[in-house]
Amino acid sequence: MDTQRHFLIADSSPVLRGLIREVLRWSGFTSSVEAANYGEAETLLFSFPVDMILMSAQIEGLAFGDPVRRIGRIPGCADKPIMVVPPRVV
Repeated sequence: MDTQRHFLIADSSPVLRGLIREVLRWSGFTSSVEAANYGEAETLLFSFPVDMILMSAQIEGLAFGDPVRRIGRIPGCADKPIMVVPPRVV
């Protein structure tokens, strides 16, 4: 039985993805995949089972709100928690 907790991080910033990855590892998540845009995220979700999804509110590739609805339609993802990271303030 797989006891690892898997997550997907989807954000265009590699720095932010790295920061989120480390925080989640401290919290017990042990395996991750990362995507720089929605297209990459969707492809990964079809092939890599995850326990949680973290994504940018302004992810490249779709309008706000669309990614959450579309992820819910991917087989095996309807019941997965999705945390939307707010836009960065510059």
